[in-house]
Amino acid sequence: MAERERQQEEILSRTRASDLKKLQEEEAAQKLEAERMEQEFLAAQAVQETKAAAAKKAAAKANLARLKRKHELSRRKAEAQL
Repeated sequence: MAERERQQEEILSRTRASDLKKLQEEEAAQKLEAERMEQEFLAAQAVQETKAAAAKKAAAKANLARLKRKHELSRRKAEAQL
């Protein structure tokens, strides 16, 4: 009887160890997936920030060109009035 209980305890212990190992493996896989998703998000965010910076630079160039053109027209108008 004691031998049978000991064997059942061993089986239960092995089962618990196996279950724990499976849970740890699942947890590790979930952690890796979360890290991968975070890296993907950060990469997308960097692309978005780069695009925003490029758009801001293009807008600044367009504004500068508009100001130069306005200045040139004002200069020509002043010359014509002389």
